[in-house]
Amino acid sequence: MDLSEKSRAILKGIATGHSYEQLLAKDLAWTYHDIFQAASEALETIDSSKSGQSYSMEQIRQEHARAYERWDSAQDEQLRQLFRSGKGTKENRDHAAAPAWCNS
Repeated sequence: MDLSEKSRAILKGIATGHSYEQLLAKDLAWTYHDIFQAASEALETIDSSKSGQSYSMEQIRQEHARAYERWDSAQDEQLRQLFRSGKGTKENRDHAAAPAWCNS
């Protein structure tokens, strides 16, 4: 869902620190209902963007068990050494010296 131009203008005014009264005085055609409608549209936009997510952490971790986990300094150093070896990513991943976490 896209925000209407009126809602976008109202939310921009709120974001810049204007009070409701200042917004209503600025544009005499606006009402409190318009302000509440702008907030409602913003929430609907947020909700629809969250539900449209194409993947979840759980889905990724089914294939890559350690996805998004922090690496320790030893793992970082191993990765640096593999990179400096000049081989490609696939070669490094398949290399016998590659740590198991490269394949997860």
